[in-house]
Amino acid sequence: MQKNDLTPHSKLLLLPYEIVFGRPLRLGIPGDPHPVGSDTKSDKLAYYRWLTTELKRLHAAVKESREEMKRTEKLAYDKAHKVVTPTWKVDDLVLLKDDRANLGH
Repeated sequence: MQKNDLTPHSKLLLLPYEIVFGRPLRLGIPGDPHPVGSDTKSDKLAYYRWLTTELKRLHAAVKESREEMKRTEKLAYDKAHKVVTPTWKVDDLVLLKDDRANLGH
């Protein structure tokens, strides 16, 4: 396990371990709760199906959270930089201006 595995994402507040495995990381320190035994351990196929479903649900939630962060950050950027939606459209005449100095060419 690397150091960055123990650092939560700055906005999701989830460890990479939690995103991959769908449960909090046990550190093995005093007071750390012991994992609760699962009644599905006897049936490996049922456990696999449950785990697959939970991981898909967790990954979907992380993806949605990241998309929401992107939308929020874009709104903040647009506001800070006074971004304006372009009014031109396809087939409009566009004039380009080149302010670079022509040094002997």
